[in-house]
Amino acid sequence: MQVILDAGRVSRDLDSQAAQTISMVRDAATQAVFSIDSELAQQVVDGLFAMDAVHLAAIVHPDDEALGTRNRPLHQTSFRPMTDPIFDADRTYRVPLVRDEAPETVYGYLEVHYDTVPAARTWLNRATVTFASGVATALILGVVLYLVFHLLLTRPLLRIVHSVKAVDPEHPDDRLVTIPAGHDRDELGLWVNATNNLLVAIADTQKRHREAEDRVSRLSRYDQLTGLPSRDTFMELLARDIQEAESRKGILSLMVCGIDDFKSVNEQCGFRSGDLILQTVADRLTGQLGSSRFTIARLGSDQFVIVEKNLRDGFQAADTAERILACIGRPMMVEHQHVAMTATVGVALFPADADKADRLLQSAEQTMTLAKQSGNDHFQFYVASIDQEIRDRRQMEKDLSQALANEEFHLVYQPDQP
Repeated sequence: MQVILDAGRVSRDLDSQAAQTISMVRDAATQAVFSIDSELAQQVVDGLFAMDAVHLAAIVHPDDEALGTRNRPLHQTSFRPMTDPIFDADRTYRVPLVRDEAPETVYGYLEVHYDTVPAARTWLNRATVTFASGVATALILGVVLYLVFHLLLTRPLLRIVHSVKAVDPEHPDDRLVTIPAGHDRDELGLWVNATNNLLVAIADTQKRHREAEDRVSRLSRYDQLTGLPSRDTFMELLARDIQEAESRKGILSLMVCGIDDFKSVNEQCGFRSGDLILQTVADRLTGQLGSSRFTIARLGSDQFVIVEKNLRDGFQAADTAERILACIGRPMMVEHQHVAMTATVGVALFPADADKADRLLQSAEQTMTLAKQSGNDHFQFYVASIDQEIRDRRQMEKDLSQALANEEFHLVYQPDQP
């Protein structure tokens, strides 16, 4: 804009200079043309050429016959193609020559042609200085603005970006965004505080979401009433226990425990009492068999399942079955009533009875069902011969424990034969 305004000013100065020059020589030119003095006319014309900008001057009669004239070629410069459209290649000024005594009579004309290159050169030099100073000012201002922008905005924003990158997506509130120094109360500080509040809110939402997922997972994998693993979860645990027993070439037992006549208890005492009984049984089993050698779950209704690992033999499984019957058989207080319950246990051994999880569970369930048909409050093994062998040994142990008190032992002497 400054360059354009300066061009207009240079153009007006050129017109003003021409008017002043013509005004200085006008009287002499009028005298020369009035007296038809060609020598004076030529002197006036030559005097005009003392100015570098004049490239043609002439004093002519009214019929354009020259009384004195002179010209020189236009200046040839590299910038003329740029300045000629602005100032023209030359400018022509033509004034009539009249005397004060007879202003209506024109004796001739003074014609001056100005080359615009000197004025254009002056304008171009000033324009170059103006442009250079403008560029320098812009550069200095740009550097200052950059430094201010960098110190007040870019560097703090980069620190904020690094802090945001360091946020853990899983736990966004563990490491909040740090407020840059000196920006506690400005827009950056407000933005960082809003971001931290958002991160805390996201973390709280994630925590509630994880808790909800955990609750859903627990509801799907564990029995809601007793807190024991559900049937599906138990089958996964059983498959893992069988795999471990196979790798160790060990024995494990699977015992399905069914509470005797539980349906009648529900009908007589109500379903709430039945639920309390199931919870009590679950608590007793967990307390009695709480070590890592046992896996306890609820199959459904009144049935529980217990897996015992690292067995020596079937007799150890029988001891565990008796412990189960004993802990269930103790009277329990249910809604201010003493209730006595019994149970029946079906026992299947791995790998003797089955080597697959579903088949082993099915064997124990079938054994428990058959055992209920022959009475309550006892256990039974899947294979009849093993069951009878264990029963005979348990009976012998019982008889031997009572034989001394009942004086049922007698001495038998055998002669020593050489």
